[in-house]
Amino acid sequence: MTPFPENLSILYILLRVKINGEDDVMENGKPLALDFSKQDTSLQLFERSPLLTSHAAGWNGIHLEFHHQPPAEKSEYRSLQHLIIIHTLPPPSTERRLIDGCLWHEEIAQGDVGILPANIPCQTQWDMPRQFIMLCLEPTQFSRAIHESIDPDRVELLPHFPKPDPLIYQMGLALKTELERDRAGSRLYAEAMANAMIVHLLKHYAVHTPVVQDYSGGLSRSKLKQVIDYIHNHLDRDLSLNALAAMVQMSPTYFARLFKQSTGFAPHQYILHHRIELAKRLLFQPELSIAEIAYRVGFANQGHFNRHFKKLTGTTPGSIRQQS
Repeated sequence: MTPFPENLSILYILLRVKINGEDDVMENGKPLALDFSKQDTSLQLFERSPLLTSHAAGWNGIHLEFHHQPPAEKSEYRSLQHLIIIHTLPPPSTERRLIDGCLWHEEIAQGDVGILPANIPCQTQWDMPRQFIMLCLEPTQFSRAIHESIDPDRVELLPHFPKPDPLIYQMGLALKTELERDRAGSRLYAEAMANAMIVHLLKHYAVHTPVVQDYSGGLSRSKLKQVIDYIHNHLDRDLSLNALAAMVQMSPTYFARLFKQSTGFAPHQYILHHRIELAKRLLFQPELSIAEIAYRVGFANQGHFNRHFKKLTGTTPGSIRQQS
C-alpha cells in the first residue's frame, strides 16, 4: 500500500451506493471481499481477534464486534455488509482512508462514527491504537425494514468518515452492554435496535432522504391478538422480532412502532415483562427448581433470569419462593 500524502486535504465525492451493493462491485482489481457474518472474517483485516463478538448470540441481520487494534496499514477490501464504526478510545488519532479512489484524512476522537456502505472498495491506515465497536448491517435487513413505504432499490447511502453521531454512539454502547450481560437473550433487543438504526441511517445518511410512512393507532385488534397469543404460547422460545412482524405481514420497523402504540411496550420489553410474570407464578410450584423455571420462561440460564427478575421486581426469585 502506498502511503497517503500528508499534505492533501479531504477530498469529498458524492458516492451513489445502492443498498443491495450490486452496482458497485468491482469487476477488475477485485479487492478482498469480506463477509463479516462469518466469525473469523475480521482476522483477514485486523491483527487481533475482537474482544467481543455477537456471532454466537444468534442475532439476525446485524453483527457486533468490539476491537482494540494496534496501528495498522490495510490492503484494499470491500465489505459485504454495511459497516458502522463507532470509536470508543478517548485519545485522538489520525485515520487515512481511501474510498473508491477518494482520500479522507481525519482526526478521530471518542464518539466519532464512520459509515462504509457495502461493496465500496476501501483502504485504511491509522497511526495510534484504536478501540472501536464495529456494527455490520446486512443489506437485506434494510429492504426488510423499509419495504412497506420505500422502494429499497431507490435507497442510496453515503460513506461517512468520521463525525460525531450521539444517537448511533449510544446505540452501539447499548448493544455492546446487552451482549456482555445477556448474550443468549439479546437477540430480540438487537433486532429492535438494528431497525431503529436503519431508520436513522435512512433519514441522515441517504442521498435522497426517504419519506417514511407515519403509522398511528396501533395494530388492529385481530393482529394484536394474533401476536400476543403467539408470544404467550412461546415464552420459552427464542422469539424474533422479524418472525413476529412476518406473522402480520409487516416490516419489523413499523410492527415494533405499532406494537408499542397498542401495548405501551416495545416488543422485547413486553416479552421480558411477561416472562417474569410467568416466572413469579411458577415460583409457587415447589417441585420446579429456579433453574428449571428460568428455562421454561425463555432464559438461557439462571444467572440471566435472576438479573432480569431483580431488575423488574426489585427482589430475587429466591425471596419470592421463600414467601410460598
